[in-house]
Amino acid sequence: MALLGKTLKGITTKSGGTEQKENIKIRQVTIPLQEFEESQKQAQFKKEVAKIVNFNKKKLMAYCRRTMRAVKTQQLKQDTELYQQNNKRELDSKEVFIQMLDKNLDEAEDQYQIAQRNHLIDLENFHFLQESRYRALLDEFERDIKILQEEFQIEFDDMTKTHEQQVKELEQMIKTVEVEEKRKAELLRINIKLIRRDKKQGCRKNEFDKIIIIRRQTNQILL
Repeated sequence: MALLGKTLKGITTKSGGTEQKENIKIRQVTIPLQEFEESQKQAQFKKEVAKIVNFNKKKLMAYCRRTMRAVKTQQLKQDTELYQQNNKRELDSKEVFIQMLDKNLDEAEDQYQIAQRNHLIDLENFHFLQESRYRALLDEFERDIKILQEEFQIEFDDMTKTHEQQVKELEQMIKTVEVEEKRKAELLRINIKLIRRDKKQGCRKNEFDKIIIIRRQTNQILL
């Protein structure tokens, strides 16, 4: 028999140290020894079962990991083989393409060499043609210059002759004018002398009229 909890209701303690057992409710717990041992065994069994379960769980997890690792490894190997095959096919196709480009490059190089030779030939022919045209134009230019020089010389000679002739004519005209002016001046001088002489001698009116007529004729001649 065992007491559970604190001092129960109805229990009083006096100074004499004696306990009164009236109106006391006692909770008695009796556990059989067999049940206790069985519970101990069950607890131990549960611990072992839990331990075994935990171990099996870890083992199962490790097995699952190994299985998944193996599957993943196999899958990676297959993917690697697939990638390798694809890469090989791609390399083969690229190699074929490179060979085709190399062949095209050789053909293009041959075509370039042919085109370059043709271009050099065309340049040489063009240079020869331009040189011929240049020489022809130069000859024509020199011929035109010679013709122009000859024409200029002819015109210059004609103009020189014409100028000299005009100068001679002008000189003759000047001489003629000078002679005429001298003659007119001489006639005028004579006329003036006659008029002065007639005035001094006191000529008659009729004679004076004749003198005036002579002066008019002289003036007309001078004009």
